[in-house]
Amino acid sequence: MSATWTIAQLERNTADGGVTVAHWRCTAVDGDHSASAYGTCSFTPDASAAGFVPYENLTEADVLAWVH
Repeated sequence: MSATWTIAQLERNTADGGVTVAHWRCTAVDGDHSASAYGTCSFTPDASAAGFVPYENLTEADVLAWVH
């Protein structure tokens, strides 16, 4: 079975670029069968924290690491 995770949409604070919600989708395929799931993860960004990454600098891989 193979599973593919993607970020469908991000919600953010425009003031500091902090992501507040990530909408994700996971699709799994096993031969002729497939399934998919959709969900969200909420965050409380802190622009002053070490490691803060603003929206414009994020990659999908960054956000998927948060979701996982």
